[in-house]
Amino acid sequence: MKGIISEIVVVRQHSYILEKISHALRKIMNFLGVIDEMKIFDSIIIKLNLCDARTPDTGTITHPVILEALLKILREVFPEKRIMAAEGDSGSVLADLYIKWFGFEEILRKYDAEWVNLLKVKRIKKRIDGYYFKEIEVPAVFEGAYFITLPKLKTNIVTGITASLKNQYGCLCVLKKNVYHDVVDEVIVDINLAIKPHLCIVDGIVGMGGVQGPAFGIPIPAGVLIGGKDPVAVDALCARIIGFNPRSIKHIKLAAKAGLGSLKYRVVGDPMPRVNFEVNRFLMRVLRFAIERQQRVLKETLGA
Repeated sequence: MKGIISEIVVVRQHSYILEKISHALRKIMNFLGVIDEMKIFDSIIIKLNLCDARTPDTGTITHPVILEALLKILREVFPEKRIMAAEGDSGSVLADLYIKWFGFEEILRKYDAEWVNLLKVKRIKKRIDGYYFKEIEVPAVFEGAYFITLPKLKTNIVTGITASLKNQYGCLCVLKKNVYHDVVDEVIVDINLAIKPHLCIVDGIVGMGGVQGPAFGIPIPAGVLIGGKDPVAVDALCARIIGFNPRSIKHIKLAAKAGLGSLKYRVVGDPMPRVNFEVNRFLMRVLRFAIERQQRVLKETLGA
């Protein structure tokens, strides 16, 4: 997608009030023209970000009001269409419990939407020209579905940032996803080649900064919602907001090279926020090195 300039919609929003969130999401979706695009699909699937058992006010997980506002809009337009919200279990994620603990289950019932644990559904194999995988298993529910990824705006000790592209890492059909941490950036790109989102909506109303993201960092009230159809461009903007050059984030750079999107973008809507995400690049590198060393020692021990 060299030379293509993608349009990214920025809407400033500082609180999780349903009516205001609904208004902001309508602005994003109307500008991008995505409602008409959804009509040809059999179903709609929304990938949440439920990466730890921490409450929404910490900036760790998808805020339930964001999901409710999105479902409210979708149900008004598509009263009969199959709509699903999804997340997958991992070594640190008990997705079926999290939707009960944090209020998602009631919202799904209210809007007649299904809950999907991505590790408990039928899988299909897809051939891709990936960096690590040439064939990869993905949940079959993505076939024929319009795919909305709904991540948070966060730092990540392993990947620098986590936003639209990284959110699909939770779609991997393995429980212990940390087995791929040595090649995490390549695997992020590969899963997006297999199931690329049609729409990215990044919640930065309360994001996460510091060096202990994506679960134990500092809540950052960035006051912004970011939407786009190009996950590379959306994440390039997210990287800029957090304080990184997008080309310094390996999975963003690799995703652009793989043709998943463009590093060039045009911002429409509100001005970008100027926010201190309290990023200490040196400390992040040190901690990442320590994590990688610990994993190597563990693998060597288990292999002995």
